[in-house]
Amino acid sequence: MTSGLEFFERGNGGAFFAPSLMMFGLARAKRVKDLEDRLTTAESVIRQLQLEWADTYDKLRRTMMRVVKRAEREPIPQDEGEAEAATAGGNGLTPRQLEAQRHVMMRRNRGGQREV
Repeated sequence: MTSGLEFFERGNGGAFFAPSLMMFGLARAKRVKDLEDRLTTAESVIRQLQLEWADTYDKLRRTMMRVVKRAEREPIPQDEGEAEAATAGGNGLTPRQLEAQRHVMMRRNRGGQREV
C-alpha cells in the first residue's frame, strides 16, 4: 500500500517517491492563490476609485449648476457712467478711468506741458 503517497515506476521496475513533484505542485497552487488574491485586491481598489470619482464628479457638477443659477439670477451690476462710457466713448474707458489716464499722461509729460 502507498498510504496516500505517490510512487512511480522506474525503468528497471523499482518504484521511487517523488516528493519534489508534490512540492512544486503545492508551490504552483500557492502562487496561483497569491495571484488570485492580488487580482481581487486590485479589482476592489478599482471599484473604490470609480465610486470616489463618481462622488467627486457629482459634487463638481452640483457646484457648477449652483454657480450657473446664481449667475442667471444676479446679473453683474454696472454703474450708469460705466455703461455710458462703454457705448458712447468708443475706447471703453469710464469717466473715472479717463480722468486717471489724463493724470498719468500729465505726469509722464513732466509737468503737464501737453494734455491728452
